[in-house]
Amino acid sequence: MGAQFDEILQHVSISGRSNEGPAGRKVLALRQPERRILPAVDRRLDFVDSGLLEVFRALVTGQALWPLYLHGPTGAGKTMAALCLCDVAETAAYWAVEDLCDFVMRESPVEVQGEFQRIAEKGLAVLDELGQRGTVGDLHYSAVKKFADARELHASRVAIYMSNLGPKAFAELYDDRIWSRVLCGTRYELAGEDRRAAR
Repeated sequence: MGAQFDEILQHVSISGRSNEGPAGRKVLALRQPERRILPAVDRRLDFVDSGLLEVFRALVTGQALWPLYLHGPTGAGKTMAALCLCDVAETAAYWAVEDLCDFVMRESPVEVQGEFQRIAEKGLAVLDELGQRGTVGDLHYSAVKKFADARELHASRVAIYMSNLGPKAFAELYDDRIWSRVLCGTRYELAGEDRRAAR
């Protein structure tokens, strides 16, 4: 996968890179590929949508604005694509919204505060399954807002947010304190059939 990623990014250096791209935009520090997050989840860079790879290149090099809002139907390859980028990010964090909510409910306030601090410090953070159930309760809202705040305030908005909802439906589900943070950067729709069901 390393050679494929180098080819896709072309002249992007893996190390020794400035944190600022054009007009002061944040670039993403990279490393050699390694499955550190959800290693059992299958992913192949050559299966990632070619248009999305171009978006990744633009984001990583500071040519496009963070965060990335990645949306499309179930099974279109959103999680696989985001994990491929996590594999080459210098540091990364991944949460599905429901798992993050469960963590907040289960752990002590000190542990929860520590996890949001860790989310704030990672080079890349991914929040998956936004709006999956079509409703937003207080816990869900609080967890998503804390995640988005951490990335906006401490990480120059370098994040990937993923949902089955298009931007308009997302904005209708969440209030402006969340959707303005999530939708302020690059948006990309992954189309296609459920790849898991097709197997």
